[in-house]
Amino acid sequence: MRSADRRRHLFTALVALLGAAVGCDAGPSPASRGPGPTAPATPAATTGERPGPLAFRSVEVITGGARADERLPLVIALHGLGDRPDDFARLFNDFPGRARFVLPEPRTTHGAGFSWFAFRRGDAEFSASEVRERAAELVAFAEGISARRPTVGRPVFTGFSQGGALSFAALTFHGERLAAAVPVGGWLAPSLATQRARAGAAPLHAVHGADDVVVTVDRSRSAVEALRGLGFEATLVEISGVGHSIPAPVRHALFERLLAALPAPPR
Repeated sequence: MRSADRRRHLFTALVALLGAAVGCDAGPSPASRGPGPTAPATPAATTGERPGPLAFRSVEVITGGARADERLPLVIALHGLGDRPDDFARLFNDFPGRARFVLPEPRTTHGAGFSWFAFRRGDAEFSASEVRERAAELVAFAEGISARRPTVGRPVFTGFSQGGALSFAALTFHGERLAAAVPVGGWLAPSLATQRARAGAAPLHAVHGADDVVVTVDRSRSAVEALRGLGFEATLVEISGVGHSIPAPVRHALFERLLAALPAPPR
C-alpha cells in the first residue's frame, strides 16, 4: 500500500472509531427510566407507523393484568430528552391499575434517543411555541388512539422532563379534552400560562424532585400557581432528596396520582 493510501486508510479508521465513541456517549438518558420491571404486563408492541402529520410511531403497554381488547383508560406517556419510548415503557410495566399506556416516539433524534423540541437549559421560554404545537399534535394523536382502541373516558397525559413540559401544555390548552395530566420534572413557559380554564378542564397533579438542578422545582411551583390563577385545579408534590430522575419515591407518587386520575371502567 502506498504511503498516501495508508494515511487515508488510517484516517478513515480513526474517524469511524471516534464516531462509535461519540455514539456511546450520546445514548438515552437513564434519568427517566427508574428501576427495571419486576413482572412485565403485556409486552410492549409498536402501534403506529406515522401515516400522517398528527401520527407518531408508538409503543403500547397493557397493565394490571388487563387484555389488549378490553375497554381501558388510555395514558399517553412522554419520555424526556435523549430517551426512547421502549426504554421509558419499563417504568410502567408494574403499574397496578388496568390501563393502556401508549408511548409515542418523537420525530427528532437526539444522540441514541429522541427529542420532543429544541431545548436550552435554564430558559423556560425557549421553544415555547414549539411546545404548544407539539402538545396539540399529541392530544390529537391521543384522540385518534381512543377512536381505534377500546377506550374508557378521556386520555390521561403524563411525562418526564420534556414530556412533563408537554403534559403541562396539553392540559393548559386542551384541558377539556383530557381526564388529567401528571407531569414529572416538567415546566410551563410563563408565556403559555395565559389562557383561562375552559368548562370541563381536567385537573393537573405535578410531581417534582425538590433537589432538581436540571429543571428546578420552582418552575413547577410557578406553573401550578399560574394555572390555579387561571381557574385550573392544579397541585404539586415535591419529593425531597431527589434530583432530575424517577427513583422509587417519585414513581410511587406518580403511580398514586395516575391511579386516582384513571377514568372508571364501565360496570
